[in-house]
Amino acid sequence: MFFGLLLVALGVIFLLQNLHILSAATWGLIWPVLVIILGLSMVLKKNKKWME
Repeated sequence: MFFGLLLVALGVIFLLQNLHILSAATWGLIWPVLVIILGLSMVLKKNKKWME
C-alpha cells in the first residue's frame, strides 16, 4: 500500500515539474523534508513497538 502511494506521489511531482507548476528550486526544498518525515515516522513506529 505504501509503495503504491509513493509511486503515485512521485508521478504527480514529476508531472508538476514537467508542466512548470513546481520549480526545481521548490523540489530541492521539498525532498529533504520528505526524507526527514519518513525517517521520523520509521523511528517513532519502531519506538512504539518497543514500548508495548
